[in-house]
Amino acid sequence: MTIDIDEPVVILEYNDQWPVWYRDDAQQISAALGSDVREIRHVGSTSIPDLAAKPIIDILLAPTVWPLKEQTTRALGNLGYESVASSAAPRCVFGAALPDRQYFTRRRPRRTNIVCVEWHGRAWNDIVVLNDYLRANPAAARSYGEVKKRNFASGATSLVAYSEQKYNTIGELLVAAKRWSRERSDAEQAGRRDDGR
Repeated sequence: MTIDIDEPVVILEYNDQWPVWYRDDAQQISAALGSDVREIRHVGSTSIPDLAAKPIIDILLAPTVWPLKEQTTRALGNLGYESVASSAAPRCVFGAALPDRQYFTRRRPRRTNIVCVEWHGRAWNDIVVLNDYLRANPAAARSYGEVKKRNFASGATSLVAYSEQKYNTIGELLVAAKRWSRERSDAEQAGRRDDGR
């Protein structure tokens, strides 16, 4: 079954339970999918220490075979995850509603979203570099948290409205994250050249 998604949201201060919830969900997914999982990561705001967030665990899942096999979709369904129409997914919930990703959501025992993408494809790389950047740059994460709180306070209290409100901010952060990643890579290469002298 494929569902559309919109729901009321709240923004909460960081909760130390979020990584615990992710580990529980990830272990359950890994056990159910077995060798169909290439890599699984905790992403989104609940994965960034001290960042205010919607209390929804976002999981990035790269299957061994892309696009998803029917048995992988069925196994996620058996865990209670429902497929979300990519055309209905808000742009900022998973980056953008593009055909290079597939979404699933579950609301019990807690709120969890899964975005399935091709391992090291464009969607994977964008999500990972943004997450890494926010983890490595607490000032950028704090600033992003303030934007989220302002958007919520301005009346963006549904998932779609809230996601649309922060779309441009996500784009700006992604540009900064890619620049940061390039600079870090250039510095590492320069360091290796210096070591080789």
